[in-house]
Amino acid sequence: MGVSSFGISGTNAHLILEHLPEAHVPVPVPLSDTGTGAGTVPWVISARDGQALRAQAAALVGASVGAAPADLGWSLLTTRSALDHRAVVVGEGRAEWDAALEALAAGDPHPAVAGPGTTVPGRIVWLFSGQGSQRVGMGADLYVRFPVFAAAFDEVCDHLDEFLDDHLEHPLGEVVFTGDKDLLDHTTYAQAGLFALQVALARLLGSAGIRPDVVIGHSLGEIAAAHVAGVFDLPDACRLVAARAGLMGGLPTGGAMTAIQATAEELADDLARHDGRVVVAALNTPDSTVISGPADLVAELGARWAGRDRKIKSLAVSHAFHSPLMDPVLGDFTEAISEISYHPPVIPLISNLTGLPADESIATPGYWAEHIRRPVLFHPAVTHAAPGTRAFLELGPDPVLATATQRTLDADAPLVLSALNGRQPEIQAFTHALARLHTAGVPVDWTAWFPAAQVVDLPTYAFQRERYWLDGGTGGTDAAGLGLLPAGHPLLGAAVELADGGTRVLTGRLSRQTGAWLAEHLVAGTALLPGAALVDWALRAADEVGACVEELTLQAPFVLPESGAVRVQVATGAADPDGRREVRIHSRPDQGSDEWTCHAEGVLRPEPAGPAGDRLDGPWPPPGAEPVDVSGFYELAAAGGYEYGPAFQGLQAVWRDGPDLLAEVSLPETAGDPGGYGVHPALLDAALHPIFLTGRFDGARDQRRLWLPFAWGGVSLSAGGSTALRVRLSPQGPAAAAGERALRVTLTDPAGAPVLSIDTLHLRETSEQQLRAARQREVRGLFTLDWTPLPDLPQQHQATGWVELGATGGEDLAHYADLEALVRAIEAGEPAPPVALTEIRTGSQAMDVAGLAATEQALTLVRAWLSEPELAGTRLVLLTRDPTGAAVAGAWGLVRSAQSENPGRFTLLALQDGTGGVVNAVRAVLDQDEPQAAVRGGVVLVPRLVR
Repeated sequence: MGVSSFGISGTNAHLILEHLPEAHVPVPVPLSDTGTGAGTVPWVISARDGQALRAQAAALVGASVGAAPADLGWSLLTTRSALDHRAVVVGEGRAEWDAALEALAAGDPHPAVAGPGTTVPGRIVWLFSGQGSQRVGMGADLYVRFPVFAAAFDEVCDHLDEFLDDHLEHPLGEVVFTGDKDLLDHTTYAQAGLFALQVALARLLGSAGIRPDVVIGHSLGEIAAAHVAGVFDLPDACRLVAARAGLMGGLPTGGAMTAIQATAEELADDLARHDGRVVVAALNTPDSTVISGPADLVAELGARWAGRDRKIKSLAVSHAFHSPLMDPVLGDFTEAISEISYHPPVIPLISNLTGLPADESIATPGYWAEHIRRPVLFHPAVTHAAPGTRAFLELGPDPVLATATQRTLDADAPLVLSALNGRQPEIQAFTHALARLHTAGVPVDWTAWFPAAQVVDLPTYAFQRERYWLDGGTGGTDAAGLGLLPAGHPLLGAAVELADGGTRVLTGRLSRQTGAWLAEHLVAGTALLPGAALVDWALRAADEVGACVEELTLQAPFVLPESGAVRVQVATGAADPDGRREVRIHSRPDQGSDEWTCHAEGVLRPEPAGPAGDRLDGPWPPPGAEPVDVSGFYELAAAGGYEYGPAFQGLQAVWRDGPDLLAEVSLPETAGDPGGYGVHPALLDAALHPIFLTGRFDGARDQRRLWLPFAWGGVSLSAGGSTALRVRLSPQGPAAAAGERALRVTLTDPAGAPVLSIDTLHLRETSEQQLRAARQREVRGLFTLDWTPLPDLPQQHQATGWVELGATGGEDLAHYADLEALVRAIEAGEPAPPVALTEIRTGSQAMDVAGLAATEQALTLVRAWLSEPELAGTRLVLLTRDPTGAAVAGAWGLVRSAQSENPGRFTLLALQDGTGGVVNAVRAVLDQDEPQAAVRGGVVLVPRLVR
C-alpha cells in the first residue's frame, strides 16, 4: 500500500493506493444453448450524477469490440466503484447491448435497461405467491444456469417425494419441469412444486447477497415465508407442505375459486344468500376479492358480477381452499404436523390471518390449521409493511402478488418486482429483477453470472468537468431583481430607462471569458472588438426606441484586455423634434481606472416605412459574375495583420459583378448561437472580408496598410438571427480623403430576403502604432508595485559593532573573510555583531548562468546562517549590485521566503550605483524596519503597493 499527497495553495489531496484483492472467479457452469436466456449477462454502470451516467453509457458503446461480453461485464463489476446513480444493461448479444447503451445515453427507455435509478433507503419485503400461480417449466432455466438453485430444488424435491410417496405418481421435479398442465394444477403437485420453486429462489437470492427484512406469504406461500423467517427448518417445512398438499389434494374435487373486482363488503349480500357455503377466501387488493366454495355456486356468483361489468378471473385450482370444504381435513392435518419443531420467526413475518406481524401463535399446529380455513388478508399485510419499504420482491413463477401489490399501494409506492415472469425467459427476468434492485442501491453479488470471466480494459470514467470559479461574463444576475430590465442581448445584460423619460442605457460586462470567440478578432496582434459588434449594439439601442441607425462613427478602438473585464454602456438621449436621438458607446475597466472611453457616437432616426433593404432574390450569382478564388484567404489575411480565429472565418465564396463584390458567408459553429443579435458580429464582420481581396498584404510589417470600419451610415435591420447571408458590396464614389474607402452594403438571407442594409460604410487606414497605443490602455491590476523614496534619511552614523563578510564596500567595517571566520571569532570570545553585511555576486557570465550562481550562493549562505546558534541575534544584510536585477531575481525570491519564515534575520539591499553610503542606507532601512530596499542616485527606495 502506498500513500501520496499533493496540492496547490490551500487545496490538498491525499491518495491511498492499496493492492486490489484477487477477484474470485467461479468454476464455469455448463450453459444451455436453447435461446432461453442462458447467455444473459448484466453490465453494471454507475456514476456520480445522471449526466455522467449517460456519458458512461455513451463511452461504452462499441468499447472493446474484441472482448467477450462477459469479460466486459465482469470488468465493469470488479474494476469500477458502485456510485449512487445506477443503471444495468441486461442482454445476450453485442447488438442488444449497444442499442440499450445508446438509449441510456440519450435518456430514452429500452427493455434491456434497468434504471436509471438512485440509491434509496428502506427495507426489502419478499412476497411468496400461493396456489394458482404455478406453470409447467417454472424454474427450469434457472436450474440449468445456477447450481445453487438446482441444489436447493433437488433437496426440496427429495424430501417431498419421500413424504408424498403415497400421493405422487411421478417425481415432483419431472412434473414441474416437463409435466402435463392438468397434472401440475392438481393440489398435491401444485403446492409441492410451488414450495420447491420458492425455496430454491430464496437460496439463489441469498447467494446473490439479497436478504429480506420482512416476509409475506399468500396461502401456501406463507409456509415458504415462515421457513425463510426461521419458524421451521427445511425437513419440517416439507413435512408440513406434504401433509397439507396430500390431505387437501385427497379431498373430493368440485371446489372452485374466483377473483372478483369487488370489495368484501360489496359481496356480502350475495354471499349471505348461500348460507356460508361460498365465502371470502382472500383480500388481494382493496377492490379484488377471492371467493371459494362449490364450483357451481362460485361460477353462478362470478357470472352475476361479470354481468355488472366487473372483472372476474377463475383460479387454476382443483379445490376450494379457505372454505368450509376444507373442514374435513383440519383434524388430521393438525395431528400430522403436531410433531414438527416450531420456532419464533427471526425475520418479521406479516400474518395471513391478521394482516399484522405474526405473534407466538405462528409456532403452533393450530395456527397452520386455521391458515387452511380462514381468509388470506394479503392487501392489509402489504399496507402494513409498505411504510419504510424500498422494494417488494415476489418469489414465484409470475408477477401475481406484484400486480396485487401495485394495485394496493399509492402511485409513489416502493419498487415492486417479480423474480420471474412467464412472458420472458427466466434468466433474463431474474437478472432484470436483481438489476432493478441494484439501481435502488441494494448490494448484489453478481459472481454467478460470470463464470471464468477475465478483466479487460474499459473506457475511463466520464468526468463531468465544471468550472469552479465564477465566470466574469454577463447574465450572472437577475436584472429585474436589481430594478432593471433584461436587455435581451447576449453581450448586454440589462437595460434601464432614466427618470428624465428620454435617456435609455444598455449595460454589459465584457471579458475574454464572456465568449471565447470575442478574442479571435485580432488586428496586428491586438484583440480588437469588431466594429460590427458596436453597430449591433447601436441597432439594439435603436430597437429600444423604435429607430434605425442614421450614422455611427467610431472614436477609439475597443481593445479586449488580456485579463479582467470592462464595463459597457450604450446610451441614447432624448428625441429632438424630428425624432432623432444621440447614441454613445462607452467602456471602462472593471478595476484600475475611473475613466470612461467613448468608442462610438452617432445618431438614431425614426425607422422609415416600407422595406429596409434591397432584395437579392434573382439568379445567384447573377449571370456574368466572375468567381474569385478565396482559397488560402485567411492565411494570407493573417500575414497582412488580420488574424481571424475560427469564429470569424465565415467567408465561403466571392464573385465580381462589375465594380461590385458579391459573397456568401456563414456563421461558424464556434461563434455560438445567433439568437439575440441583430446580425451576429462575427457574421457581419465576415461579410466585409471580400474588401480585403482588393488590398495589399505585402510590405514591411510596420508599413502594412490596415483598413478598419470607422463610420456607418443608414443602417437598417430587417431580420435578426441569421446564420448565412448573401452579400453585395458596392463602391460609393471617390474616397472622402486619402486613406479612406466608402461602399454600400446589402445583406440578405440565402433566399434573397432583406436582412441588413448599410447606405454608406467608410473604412479608414490605420497603423500598427495606433493599435499598440490603444493596447496600452488595457486593464491594470487594482494595485501595482512601485519603489518610493524612504523619508527622513538619517545623517552620517557610525556602524558600531557591524562587520562585513568578504569585500562589501562597508566603509571601514570589521572584516571577516567568510561566515566560518566570523563564527570562529565568536567562539573564541568576540561578541556577536548586531549586523553583518555580505554581497551576492553575479560575475560576468551570461544572465541565466549568473542567476543560477547567485541563487545557489544565497541558498548556501542562508542555510549556513540559520544553522549557527552563535548568530541567533545577528541580522544578515545581503547586498546585490546588478543594475537590472534580473540576474539576482532568483536570489531575492529565495531570501524573501527566508524572511517570511525567519522574521528579523535577513535584509535585502540593491545597490544600483556606486558603493558609497552603504552603512547609511542600511541604517535607514533598519531604523524603519524595512526588509527590502534599493539605493539609486543616493536615494533609498522601498517597495510599496500603489493604485
